[in-house]
Amino acid sequence: MWTVNKTTFEHIYLQKEIRLEKQVIPAKTNLVKTIEIVLQERQKSGSYSSSPAVLEGVMRALDAQTK
Repeated sequence: MWTVNKTTFEHIYLQKEIRLEKQVIPAKTNLVKTIEIVLQERQKSGSYSSSPAVLEGVMRALDAQTK
């Protein structure tokens, strides 16, 4: 994924904050940082319970793109 999308994802930002189990990813966080945070949180907790919120946040960010 990173070899193709990293440069693009660095310039796409969350429209709304995403609430995870133990932290909040603020609006305007780029998707690279968002994915890194989610992977770290998932590795620590072993939980996938925030997956729907993350997917929604990422899809909103992609949907808002005009370039």
